[in-house]
Amino acid sequence: MARALLNLNDLKLSWQSDSGVEAHTETDAVGVAYHRGETLECGARGWSSLWLEPQHCYSQYWQQFNQHALQPQRPGVRHHGDLVFHQLQQLQQQHGSTLADSGSAADTELIICPPSHFRESELALLLAVAQSLQLPVVNFVDSAVAAAAAVDTGARERLLYIDMQLHQTQLVELVALDGLWRRGAVTPLGDCGLLALLNTAAHFLADRFIDQHRFDPLKLAANAQYLYALIATSLLHHSADFTVELDTSEGRLSCTIDAASWQQMLARRLHSLLHSVQQQLGQGAICLHHNSEWLQGLFSSSTPQHRASDRQIAEHLFQHWPALATSGPVFIDALGRLSSKAAVAAAHPAPHRADQPATHIVFDNIAYALAEGLWFSGGEQDLHIHQQAPNEPLASLTLEGASVHLSWQPGYALSQGLAAEQAVAASVGATINIQRRQLTLIALADPSLAAAVCVAADNG
Repeated sequence: MARALLNLNDLKLSWQSDSGVEAHTETDAVGVAYHRGETLECGARGWSSLWLEPQHCYSQYWQQFNQHALQPQRPGVRHHGDLVFHQLQQLQQQHGSTLADSGSAADTELIICPPSHFRESELALLLAVAQSLQLPVVNFVDSAVAAAAAVDTGARERLLYIDMQLHQTQLVELVALDGLWRRGAVTPLGDCGLLALLNTAAHFLADRFIDQHRFDPLKLAANAQYLYALIATSLLHHSADFTVELDTSEGRLSCTIDAASWQQMLARRLHSLLHSVQQQLGQGAICLHHNSEWLQGLFSSSTPQHRASDRQIAEHLFQHWPALATSGPVFIDALGRLSSKAAVAAAHPAPHRADQPATHIVFDNIAYALAEGLWFSGGEQDLHIHQQAPNEPLASLTLEGASVHLSWQPGYALSQGLAAEQAVAASVGATINIQRRQLTLIALADPSLAAAVCVAADNG
């Protein structure tokens, strides 16, 4: 079985495959497209032309992933969806062989980790693009949840995931509940993306060259391209003094920058990010995607920090692949903690099969085992599920042979005109109605991982 993971951060789209032992990175591509005449290339070509030929470059198609018509119209590119299609097609052509190693399309599987800010409409469009490319997508896993699940956070109950992208940085609140990391509020900070930061940093360096040499490096596109690329690949990570050198018509010019003023400039530019983190962090810890790990120097040394690399994330998901590769695709926004044995299942019913009996019922995005019995309490607005009988149970659920039996408390059944007991076939996809809520029966892909969880809504 060939398996792969595609992480959709437009700073570096990461395609990783599983050799059966460990994950390895096969390609990294930035979400920038270059389109001129009949040439349409994404990744390195777009990045190397972004400041040389900005009129021929697109960099917002992952952040504004939709089918709204672009202006002006260009041949082959009607909207941002076309650019996403082309970049995924380019990745498929370059690295899709990892999905075909098994020799059969039916034996290949791909999980995609979209950014947390994607809405249902964007997930649906992403699925349509993937299907038109015949990418064998089995599921979508929220990128922030995947990162949190892959790092050892000990007993921490709250994380704030920081994920910098080209045009924004998203802060994602994560809460540990019932052994799962669950996604909470997503806060996109539009003024804290990498490109805005590079622009400020480049002008900071240009001002130093002007002060020292009466030379503005940003007046020439070639110098601007060099400076922006140098900042992105090297200078953001500097914690000590450094020197920048430029070859110009006036000879080689150099400018030394002290680390303190550099860090102060970055902190001022990212003030809204630092302020938002301070407001939202509380007693939790920071989790940085490795694309953003250079930010760690801007936070107090007393702030608990964790870092998640694409390799860590991929290896964790590969380890739990049998439970993730459920009937779908669905969008999973809750995963078991690294220290938990919780499985991941999707609350998306599989087609009924006589040889696939249900093992769990899904309630509030968690899969509960049927075998040991379950109880319910509360009313329509505050319905609760229990694995042990509560003081005042409303109803109980038991698995008896090939049927699931729902037994109501006699007085309640009489007052509501309900049958004291109801039964449904214990098959995948069957549903049970309790207090106006429809609960679905599922089967975990790996029954040995019975305690866990799941979830999400069908993306349409």
